[in-house]
Amino acid sequence: MKEKNKVRFSISTKLLRVLVPIVAISIILMTVFTALRASNIIENTAERALSQEGRANAESIGGTMSDLRRSYDMIADTMEKVAFQSDDELLAYLGEYLTMSELTPNGIYAGLEDGTWLDPSGWEPDEDYVITERDWYRDGLGKHSLEYGDPYLDSDTGEMIVSMSREISLKDGRKGVAAVDINLTEVMEEVSQFSPMGSGMSMMLDGENVLSYYLTDYNGTKISEHPDDSFLTMVAPLLGKGNDEVQHLKVAGTSYYLALSNVPGTTWTLVSSIAKSDILKELQSFMVMIIIVAIVISALIGLLIYLMIRKIVTRPVKLLTENIESIADGDFTINIDKGGNDEIGLMNSRMSDFIASMRGTLTDMKDVTERLSMEAGNSRAASEMLNRQASNQSMSMDQIHQAMEGVAMSVTELATNATELARQSAMWPSRVQRPIRQWTY
Repeated sequence: MKEKNKVRFSISTKLLRVLVPIVAISIILMTVFTALRASNIIENTAERALSQEGRANAESIGGTMSDLRRSYDMIADTMEKVAFQSDDELLAYLGEYLTMSELTPNGIYAGLEDGTWLDPSGWEPDEDYVITERDWYRDGLGKHSLEYGDPYLDSDTGEMIVSMSREISLKDGRKGVAAVDINLTEVMEEVSQFSPMGSGMSMMLDGENVLSYYLTDYNGTKISEHPDDSFLTMVAPLLGKGNDEVQHLKVAGTSYYLALSNVPGTTWTLVSSIAKSDILKELQSFMVMIIIVAIVISALIGLLIYLMIRKIVTRPVKLLTENIESIADGDFTINIDKGGNDEIGLMNSRMSDFIASMRGTLTDMKDVTERLSMEAGNSRAASEMLNRQASNQSMSMDQIHQAMEGVAMSVTELATNATELARQSAMWPSRVQRPIRQWTY
């Protein structure tokens, strides 16, 4: 019976099986929700940060280029406003600015429409060098301030150069174009060192022209020359999307964020990019931390629930169950403590009252049983006495019966004798005539 009624699963086990999964699922849902929210926040923040960092980097480059342009515009204005006595005097003036910037080692030079070459660095063009047919000269015509042309690779040095030029009119009536060659090596190095958000990449384009790229062999070439470079060819159509606008790009299964920033004072575009996986790397670390924390919290909550259930439910219920089993086995000597403001406490109180009532009932039943036992003993003694009396009466009746049987036999014998005598008497008159004798009894 006890084996049949054996508890297979305790209340704490059942409650833990229900509560722990609920707590775990709740924590998982909260973690997923937090991750999704954090992902959106991180992505939005990353887009803003990438845009701001790209704009700041573009303004840094643009600031340098704009300062150079303003400085050399002032020199070109002076060339127009001051009546120099000779070309040597003009060259001496221009020579003062040869060391103005490391980006412009040749300073400012000029070519006049009459073929005059004014270069303070001392460089002299070849005889077949036609000034008015050079790109920098043509770009400067009709412009009243220095403007940048297309970058190119210098055939002598192999370095990236960009020229800015403008039209000038000297006081003596000669006209021409003043120009400045800017060595972009330092600018390209600066761009290559830009690492948006710590792990991104930067490149600078001027339309189809590649000014700075992480593959340095591409510098000074055109995008169309590299059809196998998926990233570069997919960036090209985005160049006209607008300043600082963040674009999403997916190349070879990798998603990128791009911030397109126009370099102030130029036609250049600084492209700041970062892989989405790098942006979410911190989120992944955060998720790992959250998962670890969730596991620890689930374990602690599970342990806390177990201890609370064991203290509040399991132990009281186990004790109550043992008491009920003892009562079921007929043991009413146990003591059940009253108290508690919950259902188990109420059950203990009621069971204590029940045991007290049963003890009183059993005491009364014991008294009644003892009294009945005594009365049964008296009845048994009276019964035994009556039994003895009945036995004696039975023996007397047997004796009377035997006496009656003896009397009956005597009477029968007398009757037989009387009959025989009467028969004989009837026969006597014919045989002997004797006087009849009177018998007196």
